[in-house]
Amino acid sequence: MSPRFVLTGCCFLFFLWCGDRYTEAQKPESPVPYSHPHWKPRGKNWNALFKKHPEFQKLLQEEVRLEKETRTLVKKFKDAPESEQKSIRKELENVVTEHFQVRQQRRLYELKLMEERIQILREDIEDRDKNAGKIVKKRMNDLLESESGWKF
Repeated sequence: MSPRFVLTGCCFLFFLWCGDRYTEAQKPESPVPYSHPHWKPRGKNWNALFKKHPEFQKLLQEEVRLEKETRTLVKKFKDAPESEQKSIRKELENVVTEHFQVRQQRRLYELKLMEERIQILREDIEDRDKNAGKIVKKRMNDLLESESGWKF
């Protein structure tokens, strides 16, 4: 199993940034609680991501908090007598609405990061197109020199 952190449902997020890879012994402590079913640790450096994008960290933490609150209210609703269920249902609706809004904010933030990454890739492709001849010559030299053995 490869040691990476994967944020399921946000698969392109990790396409957007490059973090250090860690072995099992080097895994950093993560500031994100893993009680949410969509977040599972696998090895990317969360701290590097959150240092670069603190707003994203706040959104994830808020999402986890709201998920826990939702589950608590659902359990409370199921255990409550009918007389109290109406007020709990209203409270649950408010929490679910807030949770929806936080998820939308996170998705918009991810979209912004993807657009930035796409722009960088477009610029890289344009630069490589302009320098195609130099790139091919350099690669040919690298290939041919490595086959000739030691160079002094």
